[in-house]
Amino acid sequence: MKFSSTQLANIGMFAGLIVAVSSHFGFVLEQEETMFIIGAVFATVSGVYNWYQRWNKGDLTLGGFRK
Repeated sequence: MKFSSTQLANIGMFAGLIVAVSSHFGFVLEQEETMFIIGAVFATVSGVYNWYQRWNKGDLTLGGFRK
């Protein structure tokens, strides 16, 4: 198995959380909207995480340039 079943479950939980929170505030989201939001959030978070990891490793400045 090349993927983490725990992370797959976390993605499912995140999708349910988006739907529950949006319905609490009176928004009804279609499946496509929910998937778009999940994709946008994961893309943003993973990009920031990768940037932080490289900066933390020490080979990039905070601005993203090589040292």
